[in-house]
Amino acid sequence: MSIGKRLNKILVGLGNNKALEKAHETTFSENKIEINLPGKKIAESDNGQLWVTYENLGGFDFMNLIVVSRFNIKTKNRCKLEFLGGSEELTLVSDNEEIESDNSNPAKIWITQMSFDINKEQRKFINSRGSKEIKIHYKKRELLFNMIK
Repeated sequence: MSIGKRLNKILVGLGNNKALEKAHETTFSENKIEINLPGKKIAESDNGQLWVTYENLGGFDFMNLIVVSRFNIKTKNRCKLEFLGGSEELTLVSDNEEIESDNSNPAKIWITQMSFDINKEQRKFINSRGSKEIKIHYKKRELLFNMIK
């Protein structure tokens, strides 16, 4: 847990009204985002949540990924998505070269959308949830999420 969250919890415990309002706004906003997102939540961690939808355009299958996190993902060199910890592993590279998160105030949450070209076998693999972790690589950073079974 970050120092800011700990400090905020202490202030809430001491009766600080601004800290209490901030904690309430964040919780409310996170719950509202979770309800309004399309698709299925496939992974989560302290870093955030991953949501997936699939579509077929012109005979090609695509996986759309929505990342809800406290991190601003911004790159001009694609993102890499790795499914790790199972009997098999899968690595996908985003179709979008340039990826930039959108900020969701007041909760200070970033929402990032990415698209991946996949085939039927890859879709089955992802839906089987045989992996334990999902890792997103962008620039020299990584975000790690635990797969929901």
